[in-house]
Amino acid sequence: MSFISKKLRTLLLIVISISGVIVASGYFYYRELNLAEDPRIVDARKSMMKYNELMSENETGLALLVLDQVEEIYNNTPGYANSYELGVVENNRGSIYLINAETDLINEEDAGTSNLVIAERYITSGIDIYTSWLERIAPMEREEVYNMIAPFFREGDPAFNGLDLEKIIEKRVDDIMASKVETGRRLSVSHTNLGIVRRYEGNLEEAMEQYEKAVELWSDNHAAKDNINQLLGLPLEKRNMIKQMFFKDKK
Repeated sequence: MSFISKKLRTLLLIVISISGVIVASGYFYYRELNLAEDPRIVDARKSMMKYNELMSENETGLALLVLDQVEEIYNNTPGYANSYELGVVENNRGSIYLINAETDLINEEDAGTSNLVIAERYITSGIDIYTSWLERIAPMEREEVYNMIAPFFREGDPAFNGLDLEKIIEKRVDDIMASKVETGRRLSVSHTNLGIVRRYEGNLEEAMEQYEKAVELWSDNHAAKDNINQLLGLPLEKRNMIKQMFFKDKK
């Protein structure tokens, strides 16, 4: 792994790629809170916004604590235990440890290796969650999704007192239907991260496979494309990073 730490240009590209995928996760995940939001998970949504703020301030330790809180809310809320939101949590954890590994490897510190191992574990977990969720949900029509989640929204639950329960259920269905596409992009982001891990490990063949998988899932994943170009010795795409991560696929 030492040969990577000597190639600062490669490392800087990886830093940009990691930052970009974190922003992408936030873009597709965080939505404006409104009265149709499930009140049981509003605190989780707010905490994810706090996570974004902490990451912008490089407070990675506090950001990890926030992710723990978010995970606990989803795991303890009926209907959310196996949802895509937990994949977001896992990939974001992996991103944090990948950033930590990046810093350690640049400084040639021993902790870089252990952080890389932890990053891989969380990223792989996120990929598994996303993949399993898509396999279950992707074939479903809207009515099937509604019938699947409706039993988890009970009239007698005090959390819904004074609220339009039907509107809340429909909002959750909307989120799930939209996430059929969005989670494909989230999965692409995770494969980009895993490719970065493989690159650090010196396994360039597997790194390329992960980047190619990322582009297959989301053709506008320019972070993955730039890493492919770098492995091939080709010029990077000349696009603003925000545009790279936020321009949507037109397929």
